[in-house]
Amino acid sequence: MLEKTRLEELSIALPDKERKELLDRISRRMEREESEEAVPVELREDEREKIIEYELRRAGWWVQFIVWMRTLLTGRRPREVFIDVRLRRLRAAIRAASPGLSGFDTRDLSPKFARKVYDLLLRVQPLLEPYRALSSDKTARAAAYAYLVEQRYEKARKTVEEFVTGNEMEEIFAETGQTDDIRRRLATRLGEYVRALPESFIGTLEEHCRMHLAIGRIVAFPFAAFLRYFNHVLPEPAEPRYPSFEHAPAMLVLDLLEKLFVPVALLRRAAADPEWAPEPLAYWLLAKSGATPADEPGIARVEGELAKLRVLIAELVAEAESFEETIPLLDIIRYFRRDPWYQLVFNPPRLFLKSLYTSALRDRIGAELEQRLGTIRERVINRKIQELLKIPKPVELQYYRENPGFDHRSLGLPTFTHVRSITFTANYLLAQYKGPILEAVNLLAGTVLANNRITQSRITQHTSTLEDLEARIVLFDRSLAPDEDDGKQLARFRFTIATDILVQKSYKGFLVQKDREARDLIEKAVDALGGVKRVLDEIRTSAFENIRSLLKTLHSWRGHNQTLGQILNARSEGIAAFLKLLDQLMELEKGG
Repeated sequence: MLEKTRLEELSIALPDKERKELLDRISRRMEREESEEAVPVELREDEREKIIEYELRRAGWWVQFIVWMRTLLTGRRPREVFIDVRLRRLRAAIRAASPGLSGFDTRDLSPKFARKVYDLLLRVQPLLEPYRALSSDKTARAAAYAYLVEQRYEKARKTVEEFVTGNEMEEIFAETGQTDDIRRRLATRLGEYVRALPESFIGTLEEHCRMHLAIGRIVAFPFAAFLRYFNHVLPEPAEPRYPSFEHAPAMLVLDLLEKLFVPVALLRRAAADPEWAPEPLAYWLLAKSGATPADEPGIARVEGELAKLRVLIAELVAEAESFEETIPLLDIIRYFRRDPWYQLVFNPPRLFLKSLYTSALRDRIGAELEQRLGTIRERVINRKIQELLKIPKPVELQYYRENPGFDHRSLGLPTFTHVRSITFTANYLLAQYKGPILEAVNLLAGTVLANNRITQSRITQHTSTLEDLEARIVLFDRSLAPDEDDGKQLARFRFTIATDILVQKSYKGFLVQKDREARDLIEKAVDALGGVKRVLDEIRTSAFENIRSLLKTLHSWRGHNQTLGQILNARSEGIAAFLKLLDQLMELEKGG
């Protein structure tokens, strides 16, 4: 078995809500650490001095002469003069690359610069919708990249049955009676499956997704805020023709220039690998059309729209490359920061594909499991009821039924709650209590309890309650017959409930009252059968030698020879099974 990480071992033990909160906190932390905002390289003063000295030594004789001459004429330090010389070179290089980008003396950026950014915006605009979904919508993002993994991974598991089969879920619930055990088994299997994903496979897919991450970053760039400095309010959508721009103060947009530097550089890097993965976009297109990606032929269905997106992406990449060739962005930032050695570094964005896939798979499989748990519980409970009652056709109540005689669902109205549990109780009293349990009690009365009046009185009290209960359940059911008062009241509800809200309110109160009566009868049965079980257990585990001897005596029991201890043990286990099943059935009725 694959080894679990310590985090996985701890998280499996957490309730679903706490596990989800932990995952959200980790995701937020990862997003903060993943930030691709450009970070300037911080040079210490001694490091800067060494760089300047080194470059000055390596500079040609003409540069050294100019530095010496200006130092002599101005009295400034050689370091300061050399920085000015480098800045002049930067300005000359910027003008040579694209004249008219900036008024260096007025320290502003020209409309020509704004138009080049606007060209970039026009190429980004058609991709805003899909990439905002893939970048900002956490659910869509996780699902889209999970679709990528499932399309590329031959051993991908997509349904809950591939982790825990229906039969296995029924066995777990039948053994433990807890749905949490099924959830834990699923979480364990899912964790083992995810850990077994080849790291090389995940790494390759992440490489093929760099284009999506780069476009996501440029989509997130605040074009509207940037162009506002050029005195232009960006409409939605942007117009294809150039608006009228004015000069913008360079120092006020420096931070935005650094933010723009990042996605342009990312696009250039991503363009070096033309084999980018189309599956996330295909998923978005399928989801947008209202289709279920898992049930569709996939990319083939949206190939036409996907081809259009490919063209748009190619145009954006070409525009970004043109922008980078025309606009020496880093040199402009260096010039206006008056630092020729200014450097911007950023970590390439991380997709964390395995985490995204795990999150999406866990949510989808978990939702599928929750939909199936009710059916699993019901099937197991029904099977165990049949095994416990051992009668081919259980008796049904005639009037306390789940069908009230009108279309209550369309009106959003409830019906009787404890129909199945009180029916189960009535059938158990008929099939088991009046059979083997009462026979065992009578056997005790003639043997162990013959001289023990206190214990005999206790068990007789419980059996009397059970005898009375059988008749009371019949009378309770009969109270809803058409010729009884409650039955007549129920009939009146049926005729007027569809049109009268007050009648609907009275009907709900009527249901609450009858359910309370049913629950009282069930609780009396539980108390009495629990009392019988306690007496049987006290006798089975008695330390008195005479009782222990009697427990070893053989009796003819339904065609077989069994000791008294074996007979009592079987009856005690039968009652325990009934009480456990009844508790599960009532939880099911309450929707728990």
